[in-house]
Amino acid sequence: MTIAYQEYGFSNAAESHMHAHFMPHVLAFAGELKAGTRVLDVGCGNGSACGEFIVDGSWDGRILVRRALSARIEFSAEFPGEMIAGVHCDAKGDTWVFEHHRKATSQTASPAPCYFSVWRWPFNHGSVILPAQVPFARTSALTSDATRLAVVHGAPPTELTIFDIVDGTLSAHCNIHSGGTGSALAWSPKADFLGSVQDGKVIIYRAESLKPFRDFALAYPSDIAFSPDGRLVAIGSWESGLVLPNVIDVTPTTA
Repeated sequence: MTIAYQEYGFSNAAESHMHAHFMPHVLAFAGELKAGTRVLDVGCGNGSACGEFIVDGSWDGRILVRRALSARIEFSAEFPGEMIAGVHCDAKGDTWVFEHHRKATSQTASPAPCYFSVWRWPFNHGSVILPAQVPFARTSALTSDATRLAVVHGAPPTELTIFDIVDGTLSAHCNIHSGGTGSALAWSPKADFLGSVQDGKVIIYRAESLKPFRDFALAYPSDIAFSPDGRLVAIGSWESGLVLPNVIDVTPTTA
């Protein structure tokens, strides 16, 4: 049986409507996908609420752009020996970042570091490879303006690093306590805060320095998200959830 996974986020109300509009089309062509194919992200490309295209990456190293209504392939790229483990785009759908994991070729040696490719819609001019490479990337998150990329990495994943998309330089780094579902990350709409799911808690960092701003103790934390207007932050776990005022409107936790 074909199994298709959908992982996506909404950066504004229009995009939420867009996803609701074309998700039936995603399910309609899911039966055409190979078993094990992983639908990683969905977007209309030009940033309008059109639902015209579906962008997906797979664990067999393929990037595809399909027509949502017909599933016709408009663009494809192959990366032998790799897995596409993450897909991100900016709020306008103009800049896309793909997370590449190189497959292990030995039972004793570690795989080559993970890397990130940056594409401009509609992908027909090729990509730029970020100079930064990280071992054992666990998860990543792109700012809504596609200027910075946050990555949790390491074995175990105890490092959080922010890279500049323009030149690939490291702009901030800190150590974290690995844990939580997927070590989820989330940027605030203005990219001034970064939320991180960790072991038994969720921490909100000041993005420029990765200095902790607030932390919330929570059993089995699973995700964090900022509202599209930046007024609220939602924190979830396998047992409960919290919706709180925007972090800039509350008193920070003291050390």
